[in-house]
Amino acid sequence: MDKRYQEAQVSWRDGKVSLTDRNLMIDGLMKRFVEQIDEA
Repeated sequence: MDKRYQEAQVSWRDGKVSLTDRNLMIDGLMKRFVEQIDEA
């Protein structure tokens, strides 16, 4: 598992990630996902 993912997961579980930061992460993941679909 990716180290950055593990750190983000632990931070989320520990309540250290704000909703704004969570939404930014989800937005970034969705953009990357859509780009990968468009490339396929």
